[in-house]
Amino acid sequence: MAGLGIKAGLIKQLKPLTVIITLLVMGIALGLGHPLLAQSYGPTSVPVPPVTYTWTLYWNLTDARLPYGVTPTNSIAVSTYNYLINYMVPWYFTAGKSFSIYIANATDVYYWNGTQFILYSPISMNATAMTNSTGGVTWTVSTTLTGGITPSQVYANWTIVVVLNNYGGANWMVFNVTSTFMDLADLMGNLTTVSTSSYVPVSPSIAQSLIPQVTTTVTYTLPNGTQVTAYVYPLFRPVYGAETTPSDLYVILPDLYFFFLFTGASVSPSVEPVSLPSTVQLQAILTLGGLESRCLSQRLTARLPQHRSTYTQSRTRASAQSTT
Repeated sequence: MAGLGIKAGLIKQLKPLTVIITLLVMGIALGLGHPLLAQSYGPTSVPVPPVTYTWTLYWNLTDARLPYGVTPTNSIAVSTYNYLINYMVPWYFTAGKSFSIYIANATDVYYWNGTQFILYSPISMNATAMTNSTGGVTWTVSTTLTGGITPSQVYANWTIVVVLNNYGGANWMVFNVTSTFMDLADLMGNLTTVSTSSYVPVSPSIAQSLIPQVTTTVTYTLPNGTQVTAYVYPLFRPVYGAETTPSDLYVILPDLYFFFLFTGASVSPSVEPVSLPSTVQLQAILTLGGLESRCLSQRLTARLPQHRSTYTQSRTRASAQSTT
């Protein structure tokens, strides 16, 4: 009997609780059925946060020397050039200097949405770093993409520029290559993979102006089915030089070139010149060196007007006036 009393008491206490739960459930159900209240429980779009993509480039930089397998065509140049280059390390002109890299779209940027290309916003990345004692440099670049778009969906013609900073009071563009239409992920994969198979695909008009000359072609297909045929511009190459082997890969900077003077005499164009007496050699070097320095200064200035400082411009004008 006592047990029945306790059970009856629990039932009396549970009845109000049951009624409250029932009313709550009915209220939620009625609320969802009401047009105004149901909207707050309907599906809503969640914005995709921007994502920043980062790449690190490890490049060994060298001057505009010839890579392995390429030789000068002039017979005298072959002997003198090879003699010089075999005793000069590849980092002679690049070690311990500041270099900047710029990667940006050269044409409008598009992203592939699965069915077509859609116009997207411009993309630009850059970084500045000092080279080490053997011409090695590490750059870290990044860009932020929105709307859930990934680098493999972003397409454009891309320009890669390397600038030598604060050399002789000015900044000099020493590398400038523009790719064909390709996705950003593929481009950065080539720029960050140190291998002889890494390259930048370039158009025929650009290929004909590149040094060394490029002749290999590649064909790839865009997502919309368009085929692109481009020339292969290798990035990392083995080069001639002291203290280096064919396994050491360098990025050649085509506009960082040097000149050398060897004054001598020869009885035949195919025979390496023999050194002249020191006094005659010194006089020739001073004469030719001064002339070549002025020509080189004017040639570099003409190639890179956008990087000249006011001081460099005035100095070049004065030099030009003095030589006319």
